[in-house]
Amino acid sequence: MAQNGRIHRAMVQVAMPRHEPLDGALFLSSRCPDRERSETLYELLNSRDRMIPFERSADGLTMLLSRREIGWVSLNPELSPLEIFLPPELTIVREELVQVHFLDGSEASGLLQMDLPHQRCRASDYMNNRNDFFPLSTPGRILLVNKRAVRDMIVFETSPVPNPSPNGSRVA
Repeated sequence: MAQNGRIHRAMVQVAMPRHEPLDGALFLSSRCPDRERSETLYELLNSRDRMIPFERSADGLTMLLSRREIGWVSLNPELSPLEIFLPPELTIVREELVQVHFLDGSEASGLLQMDLPHQRCRASDYMNNRNDFFPLSTPGRILLVNKRAVRDMIVFETSPVPNPSPNGSRVA
């Protein structure tokens, strides 16, 4: 896909059911609707777009991925800045240690990172919100997980509220 100054490439790994994860690029708008900043992966994946352009690293081919069928997306922090992962106004107010079991039999453990009002602070409240994708901080990487790909989730313990890092990032 041609870059034209209005598109940012986010180097990611994308997992689709019954396939090995793919390395490549998702394309983010340099102008987020109603914002004075670029679109983030979180916003792209939680948008109403049904098909998302993805450029495979292996051969440079552009594929249109069904957003519904994406299991998870992981940003490559060595190739893309962490700031394009979550919007700056998203404040993680609660974290819970969880193990996610996917429909395809795979699993991932990490911190479920929630941006909830204090009166709705349970993992079940967060998982039932309108967004399709949620952040999961795992050892070594951060995933945006599609709720449709989740069979079940075990909540092990509640973690303390995270402290923002010096660069303003809220993810662990």
